[in-house]
Amino acid sequence: MRRLVLSNPFVAVVAPILLGVLAHKLLSKRRASAQRDADDQHLGTPSPPIQPSENDYDVFLSFRGKDTRERFVDHLYCGLFNAGICVFRDDAELLKGEDLSSNLQEAIENSKILIPIISENYACSKWCLDELVRVMECRKHLGRLVLPIFYKVEPAEVQYQTGRFGQAFHRSHGRLAQKVVVHKWKQALGEVSSLRGWEVANGSEGELVELVVHKVLKELKKAVELVVSDYLVGIDSPVEEVMELVNKNTSATLRVGIYGIEGIGKTTLAKVIYNKFKEEKVLIILDDVDTTDHLKALAGNPNWFGSGSRIFVTTRNESVLDKARVDIKYEHKQMHEKQSLILFSRHAFQRDYPPSEFFALSSLVVSTTEGIPLAVKDIGSFLCKKPSRIWRETIQKMQNISHMAVQEKLRIIYEGVREGRRNTEDVSSANPAMPSPSISPSENDYEVFLNFRGVDTRRDFTDYLYYSLVDVGIRVFTDDDDLRVGERLSEDLMQAIRNSNILIPIISVNYASSKWCLDELVQMMKCKRRLGHIVLPIFYKVEPTDVRDQKGRFGEAFHYSGRRFDQKFTKEWQQALTEVSSLRGWQFANRYEGELVKLVVQDVLNELKKVVELDFSKNLVGIDSHVEEVMKLINNSFGATLCVGIYGKGDIGKTALVKMIYNKLLNQFEHCSFIVDIRESCNRNGISYLQNQLIRDIFRRDIRLHNKDHGIRIFSSELKDKKVLIILDDLDTTDQLAALAGNPNWFAPGSRIFVTTRDKSVLVRARVDIKYEHKKMDKEQSLILFSRHAFRSDSPPSKFSALTYIVVSITGGLPLALKVVGSFLCGKPSILWQETIAKMQNMPQNDVSKKLMMSYEALEEDQRKMFLDIACFLIGSDARIACYMWDACGFFVRGGIEALRSLLFISIGDNHEFRMYDQMRDLGREIVRAENYHKPHQRSRLWDYEEALEVLESKKGMGVETHI
Repeated sequence: MRRLVLSNPFVAVVAPILLGVLAHKLLSKRRASAQRDADDQHLGTPSPPIQPSENDYDVFLSFRGKDTRERFVDHLYCGLFNAGICVFRDDAELLKGEDLSSNLQEAIENSKILIPIISENYACSKWCLDELVRVMECRKHLGRLVLPIFYKVEPAEVQYQTGRFGQAFHRSHGRLAQKVVVHKWKQALGEVSSLRGWEVANGSEGELVELVVHKVLKELKKAVELVVSDYLVGIDSPVEEVMELVNKNTSATLRVGIYGIEGIGKTTLAKVIYNKFKEEKVLIILDDVDTTDHLKALAGNPNWFGSGSRIFVTTRNESVLDKARVDIKYEHKQMHEKQSLILFSRHAFQRDYPPSEFFALSSLVVSTTEGIPLAVKDIGSFLCKKPSRIWRETIQKMQNISHMAVQEKLRIIYEGVREGRRNTEDVSSANPAMPSPSISPSENDYEVFLNFRGVDTRRDFTDYLYYSLVDVGIRVFTDDDDLRVGERLSEDLMQAIRNSNILIPIISVNYASSKWCLDELVQMMKCKRRLGHIVLPIFYKVEPTDVRDQKGRFGEAFHYSGRRFDQKFTKEWQQALTEVSSLRGWQFANRYEGELVKLVVQDVLNELKKVVELDFSKNLVGIDSHVEEVMKLINNSFGATLCVGIYGKGDIGKTALVKMIYNKLLNQFEHCSFIVDIRESCNRNGISYLQNQLIRDIFRRDIRLHNKDHGIRIFSSELKDKKVLIILDDLDTTDQLAALAGNPNWFAPGSRIFVTTRDKSVLVRARVDIKYEHKKMDKEQSLILFSRHAFRSDSPPSKFSALTYIVVSITGGLPLALKVVGSFLCGKPSILWQETIAKMQNMPQNDVSKKLMMSYEALEEDQRKMFLDIACFLIGSDARIACYMWDACGFFVRGGIEALRSLLFISIGDNHEFRMYDQMRDLGREIVRAENYHKPHQRSRLWDYEEALEVLESKKGMGVETHI
């Protein structure tokens, strides 16, 4: 059973300032929360004058905790926070006393956007009303933006203090003596109710949170820039050319004319130039001028402006520029074919290049657009998700249109769009009772299927969970039981269940009163048993035991509903409820919903990554070419015994390469052995342990070895007639190779011994027959590997394309860095991507450890300790036993393990054992060594036998804090 863990492994990276504030004031928050919810007994005093100061926060939230703290406000706070917005949440920042504290007043004044969430009991609280007065004063005197949210109250009730809102106001403050204060409150309520904001009645809270976050992000944009499309292609070179022309004369006032045919992108070019020049003395853009008189009236004489000013003019008619005698003329020409194909693909496929099955058709379409951006974009958008038949019809029509007839080509698109709408309307009018369009059955249409009881959770928890999953790029199907029509589940709905990777039933108090919910649950449990689907239940304000035994309020709903149906159905339902109640999931009672949603989203991402990793394991990125090269080398010496050495940087993929080779050659040999991680195993267990493993694999029996030399004698005497395939992975000394396969004469002709190492000199000294360097991945392979971990696909979505290319170039083709950084950035907003890129650009390209440290630093304290414990002691140990230890230490074990797995710090094998990349292990141990390089007794952990023995004999150490 998953427990709700109030933690976030990435908080330290996203908002360190917010963490500091929260940690510093934890005690006062708890005290003030009780004080705030208590009845107010004292009057406030007039607000002191406001002094403007530097903005510490982006957003200040003011709300009545009793009404909204644990649900709507928590959802909103998490939504803002996840978007990289610095938020002051005023739910417990107050100190005891009659007036607002100076800290709280400063928080209001120093926030850019103020959001009062006005609910039914908002006016019961003196603190809320005093805050509102301060908020409105900041709006008036400092120009702060105020965006009110009216949560289940009408703005008119707030304005005139009527209805239930008014009753709360008058009941709490009607007897107060200081009428001046009450007058201020009424004035502030009147002002805020007239502002433009949002109203929440019974609609979708998750959708509202999305709108608020979007609005806040929009308002926070500091740079006053003209809005330019995200899908710019080929604009850089025209901008550079114009800037080069302009920069030849930096002091004079210049008028620059840009001309070209309609739809070529003159306005876009001018906008980009405007954003580059926004700090010049005078910068004017005159767009789409068609007569000289227009230009004369607006910027006819360069002497009107200060020296160094810039006036840019766009026009379709070059003669306008000639008559006006502009200083510079620049012709904006059509895009070339490659740029056109990229721009078209972004609008038609949301990627930079078309899929292979549409490549030929895309090239034909692009050739008909003649490089005109407007035509490329509109035709791409029109053909998006259309069948190939529509593509061919469109191409045929456009090929019959004369050169440069842009308007005629666009008319084809608009007519196609209108025709599509008419067809949809005709179908709808012919079938007025027709439900939503059916779900087209295909392999894994959705990643997550949500099943829930609408009356319990639709407008809050489920809505917020849905949007949170969608925000990180997960495809979600929501099945609202109240929207079902008919008595049986449709085939389309069952197909949606079957074609989803993860099934999440949200089981609430009234869940069992819905036949649809129960029928879907039966199908979900069948998919789990027969198809191996993952089912992750959420028990929303119900106990799993009540679900299992159909008791309590949940049981009452089940038995009341079950009386109407055949006993056959009720038995199926009971079985499904019993099965689902035994599954590992989440239990939610009365805690913050936002934290639970974060945990669910993180766990779902982890599970989806496992699915993708399993799929991709059959087709490792870039591995095939390396396998072919090695196989060519060994096939040239068919009869001889060969020792092949593969070398390269740590975690570059040497082990994966020899595994592929091992699988290819396995059927050709009767005696095989694959010994992994020799460097670590030899240090831990000794070389005789590895010799024993080799003997067991080849002879299929145990032979007790007295020492290393005994093992060598057995190998040299008993293996001469055996053709063997041996893999020795991660050697770091020549002695290790000498003890395990030191002489090719030990084995029968045709034997193959493969050795991997980070140190080429080990192979040189051992005089292996063939040396092969496993080099870094190229950019294309790096992009695929990174995208699989960051987006669970082979290529990035268009809006992250540019950032992805930067990250990939910085990582330098190192697979572990690509995987770890990709996992770290998965589902994160672009602002966090930019911060990560800025950090990585200051690191040496080949320094993997520093890149891995970024992910380590993002972990919470408990998670760091768990990682170091595993790296130093627990690799290969049973994870379940370690969890008991950490639980006794008070760690949030479940959340910690999931965080470490999601960031690829660890993995857990089929036998529940901890696994870890070599470089991750080395990183963890280096962190501990760095605690004190010269005095082991002052480190937190000792794993080296000799160092531990020395500390014990000297009776030194850090006491209970030292682990040995």
